[in-house]
Amino acid sequence: MELPAAVEPRLGLVSITPDPRITVITTAVLLSAVQLLKPLSPASTYLGAALLVMATFTFSSKDILNSELHCAAAGRPPVSYTIHTTTGFLGRKTTSLVLFAGSTSRYQGATAAIHWKKHTFEIGGVSRDWADLKQHAGGIFSRKRIWRWSGQSYTVKFHYPIWTATSNSAQRPTTTTFTLYNFHWFRASEPAYISFPPDISEEDTVFLILVLLYSERKRQDRQRSSSNGGVIAGAGAGGGGGGGGC
Repeated sequence: MELPAAVEPRLGLVSITPDPRITVITTAVLLSAVQLLKPLSPASTYLGAALLVMATFTFSSKDILNSELHCAAAGRPPVSYTIHTTTGFLGRKTTSLVLFAGSTSRYQGATAAIHWKKHTFEIGGVSRDWADLKQHAGGIFSRKRIWRWSGQSYTVKFHYPIWTATSNSAQRPTTTTFTLYNFHWFRASEPAYISFPPDISEEDTVFLILVLLYSERKRQDRQRSSSNGGVIAGAGAGGGGGGGGC
């Protein structure tokens, strides 16, 4: 086949004098190739994976009320909190959730707090009573609780060793999980961690951290109370599973 244009070798390349017929055909072929390769683009694949990744916050200490909480998921800016609890003569006073310097967040400084004596949560300077945020669900013996903040509600329940907080959304419910510390004798113990769905808001993330810290601490208090009561009464009550975190 004879080329309708001159072909010249130039620095190892082939230079073809433009021809309208070949230009039209070449353009069509290139456009088709681009469309076929576009879904396989590394940048597109990475972006899609980043949008779907769960945000997992890992506790640095077994003591969840005095710990650091780190999240460094692929495709997300790093976020870290420090959790510190003050105590007094009568027990816990305030558990503060404070954003680490360098973390990306619209909440800066004292991000949120559990005020144990006042029975309130505080987020971004707004304080609400637990009684206004929480209600029982499923009957008198049910361990489910419904928690509400800023128009969003979550059903929270416990099945050892995992807490779940499921959004009560009719369109697309999502679930946050809090997996407890798992101790091992002969290998490394597994730290506690909270996994959030990819599209949860920052405010709801902070709120659920407070709810889950509160719920687990209350469950442990009930477990200790049940155990101590059994020893005193001589009934051998044991630890049990605690209540529903209330």
